[in-house]
Amino acid sequence: MVVFTGALVITSVLQWSAIDGQLKAMIDADRPWIGAVAESSDSIDSGKAGMARLTVVNAGRSPARIVRFQAAQRVFAEFPQEPPYENSTLWTELSHTILMPGGNMTATNEFPVSALDPQTFELIKENKTKLYIYGRVEYEDLRVKGSLHTTHICFFWTLGKQAAPFVTCPEYNDAS
Repeated sequence: MVVFTGALVITSVLQWSAIDGQLKAMIDADRPWIGAVAESSDSIDSGKAGMARLTVVNAGRSPARIVRFQAAQRVFAEFPQEPPYENSTLWTELSHTILMPGGNMTATNEFPVSALDPQTFELIKENKTKLYIYGRVEYEDLRVKGSLHTTHICFFWTLGKQAAPFVTCPEYNDAS
């Protein structure tokens, strides 16, 4: 009787573990996924400041609440693993936007682009350094309390060498 009861307890624990794993997989399959759909900037030239924009969409299957959306523009010779966000525009200080699934709604962070000094602009033209626009979006699945997810976004300027002036970076474009 003791052995039988022990076997039932072990079987029940294993079944509960399998069910819990399936539930998590089902939630993840239907979760929101925030990604970048557009980037743009006022024309970029030496000594000229302007504005840039990063636009995101929810390509997932459930609503997302954007908790934080930061964006910045900087010049780097190599893009760092953890780029700085000090003095960057924090888009959602006063409210949290909800993006419905399906890609019909977007959220755009418009932020100032500082003027490039002539020496830095020349280094960019010589392809010795790059002008980056990057961002971080933190959001939660409205169906799952405490489910914080993050998407990183990165583009670099090509000086108009391409059909689109900004190209997706090989790094820092990920979602968790």
